[in-house]
Amino acid sequence: MSWHRTIAVCALAGTWIAGPASAQLFQQERSVVAFHEARVKARVDDAGALRSLTGALIVLAEVTTEPAEYDRAWASLEKAEALEPGNPDTMRVRARLLLSRHRFPQAFAQAERGLELLPNDTDMLGMAGDAAFEMGDWTTAEARYNKLHSISQQLNSWARLGQVAEARGNLDEAGSMYEKAMETGLRKGAGTEAIAWCHAVLGEVHLKKGNPKEARRLYAAGLQKHPDHPLVMEHLAELEKIEGNLEASETIYRKLMERFLNPVNQLRLAEVVAARGDKKAAEALRQKTRSHIEKVVAAGNEGFLRPLAELEFEAGHFPRAAALASRDVALRPTVESRALLAKILAAAAAAGKPVNSIP
Repeated sequence: MSWHRTIAVCALAGTWIAGPASAQLFQQERSVVAFHEARVKARVDDAGALRSLTGALIVLAEVTTEPAEYDRAWASLEKAEALEPGNPDTMRVRARLLLSRHRFPQAFAQAERGLELLPNDTDMLGMAGDAAFEMGDWTTAEARYNKLHSISQQLNSWARLGQVAEARGNLDEAGSMYEKAMETGLRKGAGTEAIAWCHAVLGEVHLKKGNPKEARRLYAAGLQKHPDHPLVMEHLAELEKIEGNLEASETIYRKLMERFLNPVNQLRLAEVVAARGDKKAAEALRQKTRSHIEKVVAAGNEGFLRPLAELEFEAGHFPRAAALASRDVALRPTVESRALLAKILAAAAAAGKPVNSIP
């Protein structure tokens, strides 16, 4: 499953960027934050203004990957809580912030607390489901999504249910739900970004089913809806690589990163460059990516724990890799995260360098 894809469902109307964004987008989000900061300054006792500022800071943190912006968001939210203790609107924003920081157990707990007060709150139902999904608890995720779907059948609810089906390997069911998500979005006037997202995930289902021709058709249709859509481009680059079209894959990855410099995609680009025979350029890309990921993880960004753990593992740094993978398991106890930790520990033991304790 593509990196950060579940969160993309949660934020189809907005932007989720995994790495340093373009200067234009960065400045745009800075301007939004400045606007809300001015409102807070003018309305010092307005909890709603503080919540709006928090939301803007979350988006800024997402596009810059700077944990300091999350810290500022948390401080703003604490002020809102002090002004209006127990306000469900604050709980909703807090769950959003925790979800964005990959603190999935805490995000789930916060959303569930909000649902005790507002059992039919669609935002908190969605976030509770998203957090449960990220933790590998598909049963709980499906339950929250089903309740959300019973309240209002929207593109988001169909898409979320589709992801559960896909995770369980029920590809026909997943494809049907993604098609319904797209149909619902078109009927209800969803934005082109959301419709393109549907093309991306539906194409991935067809690729998993062994139908690359249909996957390619869907990706092309998605880019017609929303040119340069990050997830569609990512999937198309993956398809080109699978089919041996390395030059096309490299071109797409480079174009994608001109707008959205995602470190994970940069590592994928390095794989393509290496496959094309330029080992030196590939290693340079890997080192550049590693430096960036190390910086943001050290600063508290939990979103890159697994990629960094994999890089440390490949370098033979078993204790460091195990520590990072263990942190990832604590945040996202999925089959994949547990498997990576087990692989690291097994390789360390086989190399005669067992990791006896994990800090």
